[in-house]
Amino acid sequence: SPTGSDNKIWLYYSYASATNGEDAANTWDANFAGIYHLEEDPSGTAPQMVDSKNGNDGPSAGSMTSGDSVADAVGNGLDFDGSNDKITITDDTAIQDIFDGGGTISLIATSDSYTTVPRLIEKGGAAGSGWELTEASSGGSYKLDFNHYFSTGYGAWRTNNTLSHGTRYCFHVTYDNSATSNNPKFYWNGSEEA
Repeated sequence: SPTGSDNKIWLYYSYASATNGEDAANTWDANFAGIYHLEEDPSGTAPQMVDSKNGNDGPSAGSMTSGDSVADAVGNGLDFDGSNDKITITDDTAIQDIFDGGGTISLIATSDSYTTVPRLIEKGGAAGSGWELTEASSGGSYKLDFNHYFSTGYGAWRTNNTLSHGTRYCFHVTYDNSATSNNPKFYWNGSEEA
């Protein structure tokens, strides 16, 4: 339940003199390591993609043009070509070990087609570290793979749910890497996968 003394949501229609109650600075608390809306023009001056939380902005790479900034459900998003388009975020302590003691990655994405192991989001690193969320082809259907790398190997998990190309999904992966025997939890559009 909401906390604090002012936990109301006010909605006005056609009331231009309404007081602005926005509190952008406190929208993303200390538990958020990075927030990327990907609404910026990828052909602009680097770094184009702005981190709304910790200032870990990142440049676009590949063959991205201003045409890759496309209308989305809320504002704009990016259309990656599945070949070489990407956003690269420099390593920073705020985003280094998000799964230490438990953490979550979240993204809203639409996959148009399957290419060779398309990475939705990945954190690379030295040998024995890092993780990735990729689309996987499995018996004619498409699922998500979450891989986490450890100094003694890696853990690999595949979702039970399948995704349909051309459909927008909100994905969340919650994981605690304190033990290799821990399993991640996958959420599709707000519901935990069975």
